[in-house]
Amino acid sequence: VAKPGRVGATGRRKWCGGARMKVIDKIRGAAEGDGRTVFSFEFFPPKTEEGVENLFERMDRMVAHNPNFCDITWGAGGSTADLTLDIANRMQNMICVETMMHLTCTNMPVEKIDHALDTIKANGIQNVLALRGDPPHGQDKFVQVAGGFACALDLVQHIRAKYGDYFGITVAGYPEAHPDMIQGDGGATQEAYNNDLAYLKRKVDAGADLIITQLFYDTDIFLKFVNDCRQIGITCPIVPGIMPINNYKGFLRMTGFCKTKIPPEITAALDPIKDNEDAVRAYGVHLGTEMCKKILSHEIKTLHLYTLNMEKSALAILMNLGLIEESKVSRSLPWRRPANVFRVKEDVRPIFWANRPKSYISRTVGWDQYPHGRWGDSNNPSYGALTDYQFMRPRSRDKKLQEEWATPLKSVDDINERFMKFCLGKLRSSPWSELDGLQPETKIINEQLSQVNLKGFLTINSQPAVNGEKSNSPAVGWGGPGGYVYQKAKAEALLKFEAIVAPSWSRFSMTQLLGSTELIRHLIILLALLGVLFACQYKAQPPIAFASTARSLDALLQDYAYRAFVSPRTGIPYNGTVPSNLTGIKIAAIRLRSGSLRKRGVHSFKEFSVPVGVVVQPYVRRLVLVYQNLGNWSSSYYPLPGYRYLTPVLGLLAYDAANLSATSLPELNIVVLESPISINFTNVTPVPSGAIARCVWFGLDGSPYFRDLVSINVCSTYRQGHFSIVVNSSEIAPSPAPSLTPRPWPSPGGFKSSNKSKVWKIVVGAVGGFVALLFLALLVYCMQRYKHNKKVEQMEQHANAGVSLQTASVGDARVPVASVTRTQPVLENELVA
Repeated sequence: VAKPGRVGATGRRKWCGGARMKVIDKIRGAAEGDGRTVFSFEFFPPKTEEGVENLFERMDRMVAHNPNFCDITWGAGGSTADLTLDIANRMQNMICVETMMHLTCTNMPVEKIDHALDTIKANGIQNVLALRGDPPHGQDKFVQVAGGFACALDLVQHIRAKYGDYFGITVAGYPEAHPDMIQGDGGATQEAYNNDLAYLKRKVDAGADLIITQLFYDTDIFLKFVNDCRQIGITCPIVPGIMPINNYKGFLRMTGFCKTKIPPEITAALDPIKDNEDAVRAYGVHLGTEMCKKILSHEIKTLHLYTLNMEKSALAILMNLGLIEESKVSRSLPWRRPANVFRVKEDVRPIFWANRPKSYISRTVGWDQYPHGRWGDSNNPSYGALTDYQFMRPRSRDKKLQEEWATPLKSVDDINERFMKFCLGKLRSSPWSELDGLQPETKIINEQLSQVNLKGFLTINSQPAVNGEKSNSPAVGWGGPGGYVYQKAKAEALLKFEAIVAPSWSRFSMTQLLGSTELIRHLIILLALLGVLFACQYKAQPPIAFASTARSLDALLQDYAYRAFVSPRTGIPYNGTVPSNLTGIKIAAIRLRSGSLRKRGVHSFKEFSVPVGVVVQPYVRRLVLVYQNLGNWSSSYYPLPGYRYLTPVLGLLAYDAANLSATSLPELNIVVLESPISINFTNVTPVPSGAIARCVWFGLDGSPYFRDLVSINVCSTYRQGHFSIVVNSSEIAPSPAPSLTPRPWPSPGGFKSSNKSKVWKIVVGAVGGFVALLFLALLVYCMQRYKHNKKVEQMEQHANAGVSLQTASVGDARVPVASVTRTQPVLENELVA
């Protein structure tokens, strides 16, 4: 996988400067700078999860053209409130585009409005489009909700009063007056139009920074609207809202809903082609281009495109205007600059994250500081261990990987060919990169890479050598103009061990190969690493030979817990049923949105209380919490010699909820950002006299960890796993151990004997040690042989050069010393040819 390779001696990439996070500041900055035209896109929340993932793929491609900002709408009546908040957070922090969130008054009491504003503020978003909102579905007119606001003016005043200048506030302007003021086909009366303008000025005076207009198709009406606004003292920027025509029926539906005037020439042009979608779309691009040209000619340098979640028409208009070039996607850095206000000063990123921009952002979201120049305090959380996962990996990407990579193989050559096709750009996805396709610079070396892959060296990372290329180069450039790029050639590959060793065997003898000091050094290091791995393997074995059946039990209970979801509702616990041979174990499951879990927690899920500020990694849109009460099976699956259980073992595990019929799912990692999860045990056996009760937590590998109780029957945890309250048996009088015979395991394979496992490990260790000793003995023997032959070779060289042999005293005489005869004797007689 090719990646940008702009790297200095420290192995970091750096950018300079910060970004102003309010849209109004960015628009003013562009106007005060080079006066360039800026553009922005609007999206709406899709109805399905697949639609959301497709939207983000499309958004990824569109944001690559550097829009000034993007906004996301708020559903009618707050119907998509949680989804809008999640999408806005992901746009700002994963897509890394300046994000503006719509916020309406419909069905929104003040506490809900404040919750939405507090949420986006915590996520680093500083831009809000304040709207009254459309009536909820089923209602003809807007009705003020109890405890809510009646209009956008009230909302603007509230935001300014409570949040001061933190938010940049945008409001809507209506070139033809608000639809509620338009009666019939004649449009709004002059009085209604003037009243609407006066109301718009009140919104601006209350604290609005920016106006974005409703869609229109008569450019003269918009230009008149701008002039009328200036006449009554509205001085803030006014951004025209342009909606390309993508579909004839959709065009009629939207203009009818907004009561937008359609000029007769547009109707005449569309009527003959209304049944030809391609022709309608082409005309829409032409019309949008001409409208924008006319607007730009009047010194208006901002455009806002209503995309309807489609990209082609919007991008085509911008290309026709010369504002973007499809073949020249500008990138100030090899990744996107953070848009979050709290991370804007982050100016260094480790080079190896260039291919995983989303993973990097997700894995560092909990850091309390970010690297600046040189790495800082090694005790900082930024140096903590990172698990290997991909954040928010969309299912559509998984599907593409399956289509392109999970194909039947007839031979190893098929694998080589698959990698070759990726290097030639014939495949778009890669398991080793979050990027879509190759970087432009890979075209410089893609032919060479294809040949390397055909020979079995499977490249997963590469970059060409660059020596002083200009920073505005479309292939290898990044950063501002006037700079230069330098980088070394690099390739990382997967290959078989034989591919390294085989060429050496064919070129050198065994003694020469083993006699190489460098090779011997590497072999010694390899043996040392093997020893460490063996040591770590045994050290990592959990105490009491944690049986694999406990993990199998988790998988089985996950399956039966998911079966409880017949007609699942979010946030409702469902009790499951276990097989008859596991009677005594209780299970339950609850399905939640990740956003709801983080913002609201779960007040009571059996004995568990999950506070706010809990997230799961890797991120999933919906998750399932599975509850386990192992009852009288506790000591069977989690034996703890030397301790007595006062409560059954309780489990809390998190899984992905994307497929409620899935089995054997891997557990998600629970991360507690604020207060810990509480476990309020019921029916706790009284603590024996003289003993001290303690909490015990079993990790997923079975290792027990002890902790003091929070109160008499309450434990706390920052992780998932299995929990109980125990006492040390040595602290109490001895008592007969309870008799509990394990019952047959319902799944194939039955119980595995821990004794057999120990014997097997001992056998493997003994065989491995014997092989290692043989290898070392062979290595020593070959080294001695090599030294011997080397000494003979040196003596022969000295003889050929006329150097006398070393001598030694034998009695009164000195004789030459030689370990072997330099020239073998030959019998010289007539029989010798």
